Amino acid sequence: MQTLKITDYTIVQTLDAIRHPQHYTINASFAVEPPAEETEPATDSYLFYASRSLNNLSTLYTSETFSTTLTDYSNAKYDSNGGFIFSADESNTFYGFESLTASIDSNGLSYLIWNNPMQADTIEAKTSPTLSFDQIDAIAKAQIDFMSIWNSSPFDPLSIADCEYTVTSIEYGLIRIYDSKHKSYSLVPAWFYMLKPDESGILYKSSYVIINAIDGSIYNPFIGTLEPTDNNQTNK
Repeated sequence: MQTLKITDYTIVQTLDAIRHPQHYTINASFAVEPPAEETEPATDSYLFYASRSLNNLSTLYTSETFSTTLTDYSNAKYDSNGGFIFSADESNTFYGFESLTASIDSNGLSYLIWNNPMQADTIEAKTSPTLSFDQIDAIAKAQIDFMSIWNSSPFDPLSIADCEYTVTSIEYGLIRIYDSKHKSYSLVPAWFYMLKPDESGILYKSSYVIINAIDGSIYNPFIGTLEPTDNNQTNK
C-alpha cells in the first residue's frame, strides 16, 4: 500500500491466485482444438484485498462485506419464472462497499480494481463506549440459536443441536451503515462471528452474525442496515 501511496486503506486478506493454463492448437483446417491433456493448476501470483482503515481498525474481508452492489429484495415480487420484480418508482440498488483488489505476479502489479471509492468527511467521535464482550457474546448466541431454528424445515423440524454451526473465529472490525436516503454512510465498530468454510473449498470468509459493538444491534451486510435485537442482553 505504501508503494501505491494509499494511506487510508489496509490489506485485510491475501490469497494465492490459482491459474489453470490451457494450451489450445489450430489444426490444418484452422479449427481450434482443445488441450489434449489436463494441465496442473499453477500458482504464480497472489491477490490482496484492502479496505478503509480508521484508528487502526478496518472493514473485515468477508463474502458479504466486499459486495460491490447492494440490492434490497424485501419489497420485491416474484414473476412466473421465479425472478424478482421491482416497483418502477422504487430504488432497490445501492452503492456497494468500497474495497481495493490487486493482483501481484513476478512482473509486479498486473491489475488493480478500486470499487466504490469514498471520502471520509468527518470524525463524529474518536472514542465511543461499547458493550462488554459478555453482552455481545450473549446476543450472538441468541441470534445463532434463532437462525438455527429459522433455517430448519417446518416439515422436518430440527433441534438447535441438529443445526450446529462452527464459529472459527470472533473478529473485531468496522461496518458501514447508511442513512435513510443512502446519501452518506457511517463507519462503526462491530464484532464478526466467522463461519467455518464449507466442504466445497470456497475460499471466501463468511460471517454468521455481525453485531454493532456500541448498541448490540444485528448488522445486515446485504443492505448495510442495523436490525434491533429483541433480547435483553444490552440491559445487563
